[in-house]
Amino acid sequence: MLEKNNKMDDIKVLWFTNTPSLAASKLKKKIFGGGWIMSLEKAIKQYSNNVKLSVVFNGDNDEEFCIDGTNYYSVKSLKANRIKRKLFVKKYEQENDDFQLKRYIDIIEKVQPDVIHIHGSEKNYGLVAQHVDVPVVMSIQGLLSVYQYKFFSGIDVVRQAKVKIPRSLFKYYEYYKLRSKRELKMISSINYFFGRTFWDKNITRLINPKSKYFVINRVIRDHFYEINWNKKRDNSNSILLVTTIRDNVYKGFETVLEAAKILKDQNVNFKWKIAGSSSNSILVNMYKKEFQYVKDCVELVGSLKEQELSLLLCQSDIYIQASRIENSPNGLAEAMLIGMPCIATNVGGTGSYISQYKDGILIQDGDPWIMASTINELFINEQLALDIGSNAKKTALKRHDPKLIANDISLAYLEIRNDYHKLKGN
Repeated sequence: MLEKNNKMDDIKVLWFTNTPSLAASKLKKKIFGGGWIMSLEKAIKQYSNNVKLSVVFNGDNDEEFCIDGTNYYSVKSLKANRIKRKLFVKKYEQENDDFQLKRYIDIIEKVQPDVIHIHGSEKNYGLVAQHVDVPVVMSIQGLLSVYQYKFFSGIDVVRQAKVKIPRSLFKYYEYYKLRSKRELKMISSINYFFGRTFWDKNITRLINPKSKYFVINRVIRDHFYEINWNKKRDNSNSILLVTTIRDNVYKGFETVLEAAKILKDQNVNFKWKIAGSSSNSILVNMYKKEFQYVKDCVELVGSLKEQELSLLLCQSDIYIQASRIENSPNGLAEAMLIGMPCIATNVGGTGSYISQYKDGILIQDGDPWIMASTINELFINEQLALDIGSNAKKTALKRHDPKLIANDISLAYLEIRNDYHKLKGN
């Protein structure tokens, strides 16, 4: 392992990302999700002068431009009509992979990077590893190969008889299965990985036993470093809960509704706001009956901007993560960073983020009773909630320190470059 020092060798790194990162403003793109990519790029520019970045992302057109010294490359998808995409999904995906791979390789030959960094295994970027003589490292975000097994976990046999599952959901599941095969192929061919949890470490090691793993934590969106949760209970003796759930069936929406029903039936005075979901959500349409029962105490607030979400968190008493599968949930990380007491389902890599009853509380996923009773516990024991929130902030500030992360990733890039050339005998 290279030792930390103030002066490091310059290194050219080519990113492949799911978002335009800091080019989003130029492209006038609204970004919901993936904010950690922007934050990491900012941290590297601020603290790691030796890293010279270029960024590839999927866009509407093939184009390249430079912003503040960073070159950005947009790569379009293969054009096809909607009928072809729907009826021949597998064929289109393969043709699009081949089409975009040629463009990726052209960019790599132009940039001549020392290291290629793939952000996530969801897209086809990792296919380049089999076609270039450059070390490739992949940051694990989620793992579709595992997610597909948990995809319908919120819909048991009894519920299937009651709930009308939309065809679009099955279509989405088919994409998961198809791209899972590609993901396994990519992970098997990449020898270096960045991760943050015991979950992503163990799974990548299982798929690719000879790979090297580096712990690289995430830089959270700027605003969450600047604010502090310090909400005091008012005289109304009510509690405000908050959860972030996007329109994915494995995010635990049904557990939230069931836990809300239990709290309501037990006469707990609460309001539960769900960010990321709206009244026209697939999930709301699937669980109309359950939602109708609790709609007086559960509010869907839709997608929120960074400042809007942070304000909601500061106004709330407890953050709840309800997912059936996660790796390192950003919503939980942000809530912990501002010092909120958090309850999270112990799934995937979430257990790496929380020390039980010290800086958060881990519960069984899909169990509305333990969710409701743990909420009630923190409602009754305000001091416990305050202590957990205070400890959560200390943990998160250390884990998500931008300067430390920028230094760690710079060292990792250098080690990967040197290790690769050593193995090649250069």
